[in-house]
Amino acid sequence: MPTYIRLSKFTPKGLDKVREPKAFFADIEKGLSDHNVTLVSSFVTIGMYDFVSILEADSDDHLRQYLDHVEKQGYYKSRTMPAIPTPEFLTTIGNHGVFLEYWMKEKRGKPVDF
Repeated sequence: MPTYIRLSKFTPKGLDKVREPKAFFADIEKGLSDHNVTLVSSFVTIGMYDFVSILEADSDDHLRQYLDHVEKQGYYKSRTMPAIPTPEFLTTIGNHGVFLEYWMKEKRGKPVDF
């Protein structure tokens, strides 16, 4: 299943909502479930982003639908990137067509964002 890294920063609306953690996380869990996206792990961070999430989705389309849903809620702004484990990337670099294409574009200054 494709893996994605998501870097997120709360909006003022999101900061208000997170003060009600049960409701906030219930909204997140419902959105994930409705769009066939799995939250593998999430970390609260101090710095440029408020949290980092690792997501899995059965397709880029399901991920995009989920991201559209989240964007409409207005709780946070995010950047989401496809990811594969480094050892897998290094041993199978020639077999990751779309991922390799995105990765090379990013290295050439043409960011790919979902």
